[in-house]
Amino acid sequence: MGHFDPCNIPDRRGSDSVKWDRSVLKQICGNPDALPFWVADMDFPSPPEVIEALHERVSHGVFGYIQDMSEVYELFTRWTWSRHRWPTEAAQLCITPGIISALSCLVNVFTREGDRIIIQTPAYRPFFSVIRENRRVVAENPLRYQAGRYTLDLDHLESLMKAPSAAMMIFCSPHNPSGRVWTRAELEEVDALAKRYHVLVISDEIHADMSYRHVRHIPYSSLSESAAPRSVTCMAPSKTFNIPGEHFSCIVIPDAGMKKRFASYLKRFSINTPTILSRVAAEAAYRHGAPWLDGLIAHLEDQTSYIDRTLSEASREILYVKPEASFIAFIDCREVEKRLNPGEDLVQVLGTKGGIALHRGSWFGRDGSGFVRMNFGTSRALLQEGLVRFIETVRTI
Repeated sequence: MGHFDPCNIPDRRGSDSVKWDRSVLKQICGNPDALPFWVADMDFPSPPEVIEALHERVSHGVFGYIQDMSEVYELFTRWTWSRHRWPTEAAQLCITPGIISALSCLVNVFTREGDRIIIQTPAYRPFFSVIRENRRVVAENPLRYQAGRYTLDLDHLESLMKAPSAAMMIFCSPHNPSGRVWTRAELEEVDALAKRYHVLVISDEIHADMSYRHVRHIPYSSLSESAAPRSVTCMAPSKTFNIPGEHFSCIVIPDAGMKKRFASYLKRFSINTPTILSRVAAEAAYRHGAPWLDGLIAHLEDQTSYIDRTLSEASREILYVKPEASFIAFIDCREVEKRLNPGEDLVQVLGTKGGIALHRGSWFGRDGSGFVRMNFGTSRALLQEGLVRFIETVRTI
């Protein structure tokens, strides 16, 4: 079994990586040579077994049509049980070329133009576009934020769900960008509201497999027998095993009638079959990737503890939102922004003066303004250098 190596960081410059592309970095932060900590893909190679499986398939030299999906279905159902104690079935599954494309299809199948779709903000920006570009209405449910921690505003959520046009909620679990892993009690309160007001819950759980060891991720559809038929759960190996470019996602729809409608929609647009290499990568990841993932999670836990210590010692003006999953850090810089000159942008200042590229919090909506997001899915050495640049630049503002 391949084991995770936190020091193995290939040089990604010139590899067609959007994260490291100089022209993109210029657009993001004004400095094409900045160290990139912005977009959410990691710098580590994928598990050795995934790479070996792809090499073996490529060496065969023929890339024809594929038909039988039973093996990847079986591997995914084993995975959800072994990692989350969630029994899923092959009959519940649809494969899509990414979760965002799946969300767009789900919006079209299960809502109508003009319907309101609820999201918790700050939110992953494509959630907004998926809703608006399909002529639905975004209903923002801002999370409560206090002392570096986000919680759900259930009273406000209920007020949104009461609206007659509220048809769906796209729920990010674990939450991006905060890294919150919702507790069973929180999820049950959400589910009670969704049941009362007949709102379909689409749970984006792309970061679920990277939940830290002191918390437990609970798949939304596993909450209860009544929650399952009123929900859809979206998972993928992409973030977990650092294969986002393969575009392979697993959509779990427990209700047979809903599954049939969704599968028919995918078939209508011929997006119901993955590419041959994405399937190979997913199969290898789900079959062999658990030991590698355990090592990755341990490293990410160490990384987030290091960030917490470093920032708390450096400045009282910077507040770290401690994640409970994945490799993304949301950092509260609102006090720092108060010292900027009129017209200055914090991300641009950090890029041009400090040589570090971070993601603007406002990319996640107005409730993210004053924050930055940092991807710490890299080596300790690169993270240390990034934090030095960040802290030193903040001190000059």
